[in-house]
Amino acid sequence: MKKVKIVVSLAGLDFSYGIGEIVELPDKQADDWVKAGLAVYIKMLDVEKAVIDAPETRKRR
Repeated sequence: MKKVKIVVSLAGLDFSYGIGEIVELPDKQADDWVKAGLAVYIKMLDVEKAVIDAPETRKRR
């Protein structure tokens, strides 16, 4: 399984992904989607850093 970031909104019979979503796909499907320009590979460290560095949000009153 490989993690990819979706760069084009796409949907099928049993899935729907929006731009920017990070999903885990079987290796062959991930490779095919990257070659077709539908997704880009990501490194797990990039995802963890994004979560750690996420800005704090203000609480509503």
